[in-house]
Amino acid sequence: MYKPIRLFCEENDINLNWKKLARRVPKGRRAASDRAPSVEEIKKILTYPDRRIKPVILLMESCSCRIGAFDYLNYGHISENGKIRIYAGTSEEYFSSITPECYHAIQEYVDYGRSQGEKITSNSPLIRDLFHPDHLGKGEPHLPIRLKSTGVKRLIEDALKATGLRTTLEKGKKRYEFQADHGFRKFFKTVCERKMKSLHVEMLLGHTLGLEDNYYRPDEKELLEEYLKEVSELTILEPRPQVVISQDVESLKKRIAELEEWKASVSAAIDEMHQLSEKMIKRRKGSS
Repeated sequence: MYKPIRLFCEENDINLNWKKLARRVPKGRRAASDRAPSVEEIKKILTYPDRRIKPVILLMESCSCRIGAFDYLNYGHISENGKIRIYAGTSEEYFSSITPECYHAIQEYVDYGRSQGEKITSNSPLIRDLFHPDHLGKGEPHLPIRLKSTGVKRLIEDALKATGLRTTLEKGKKRYEFQADHGFRKFFKTVCERKMKSLHVEMLLGHTLGLEDNYYRPDEKELLEEYLKEVSELTILEPRPQVVISQDVESLKKRIAELEEWKASVSAAIDEMHQLSEKMIKRRKGSS
């Protein structure tokens, strides 16, 4: 009730000390006890025989977009370098990244549409309705109809049931172990926070950061470098790429330079010892 009351007061120019009042508002109990799906569970979902499931799931787990993003997502919002514009053209627009595996799955899906007569443009909906010869396909290849967020959610729920990951809830339970849509955002967050900076993870999740929005805005290159740290762990089906972190490379270069410097100093010291040894030998021969 706190937020709607505050909104009502602000709309009616009722000025209150909300900071002071907020301290007295009891914290709400967090009911969500669901978890992120495991890699093996995601692999099982991807076996569902609907060609749309692969680009949908790999996109959600690799860039953490909300399911509502599919209402706006077009083919032109994804770049070859893996950059993706989410909620493009709205006040909520932000960018994230996808894995090479996800990009390949999207290209495979788009190429199939082209092979069946669909004209793909930058404004084409990324995920569309089924058409013949797909099972249950009723649409026409040349007349794409966007699969909206409600349809995407239904697709995921059907996949969960068909693969045995969704069964009837036990008596007394109200929630499944992981959610059909938000679970993939949890997977992304859980994986990325192992190596990435939390602030960067929140930005890729599309979260508002408050003061940091104005005082700290890392560029796309910095966010991409951070994202590359977890590409391997976000890859589900393809062989996981061995990503070399730029920071590790710089550290190794520095260490090599230090070893080379040490080697040069040791070599110089050995040469100096040889010269002293030769002088001492000559002195002894001269004195004898």
